[in-house]
Amino acid sequence: MLTLAFSTSFERVALDIMRTMPLFSSAAASYTALVVGIAIGYAELLRPGLIVPGVFGAALALLGLSSLSSYIMEPRAWIAVAFGMALILLDLGWHLRGVAAVAGALVVTAAVRWLTGARIDWTVAAGITIPFLMATWWLLGLALRAKALKTAI
Repeated sequence: MLTLAFSTSFERVALDIMRTMPLFSSAAASYTALVVGIAIGYAELLRPGLIVPGVFGAALALLGLSSLSSYIMEPRAWIAVAFGMALILLDLGWHLRGVAAVAGALVVTAAVRWLTGARIDWTVAAGITIPFLMATWWLLGLALRAKALKTAI
C-alpha cells in the first residue's frame, strides 16, 4: 500500500512539474520551434512521400506549441492573429499585390508579442513571423494560380 501511495504522489508531482515547466528555456525558443516545425512541414508539401520531414516538422511544432501553452496567454491576441491571417487571405482573394499581406504579417507579429505578455522580443517576433508569413502567402498564391490554370485547361 505504501508503494502505491508513493507512486501516485510521485506521478502527481511529476505531472505538476511537466505542466508548470516549459520544454524550451524561453517563449522565444518555443515560438521559434513552432514556426520552424511548420516550415519543415512545408518541405513535405514540396516533396510528397518523404515521411521524415512531415513527422519531424509536426513533432517540433507540437513541442513548441506545448511549451508555449505553459505561458499565460492573452486571449484577445488570438483574435489579432486570426485578423492578421484573414488579411493575408484577403490579399490573395482580391489580388491586392501584397499590401494586405504585409499588414497582416505586421498584425500577427504584434499579436505574437502580445500573446505571451511581451516575453518575445520584437526582433525575434518580426524576424521569424514576417518571413514565415510572406513565404506562406507566396506558397498559397502559387497554389491558387496552379488551381486556376488547371481548371482553365
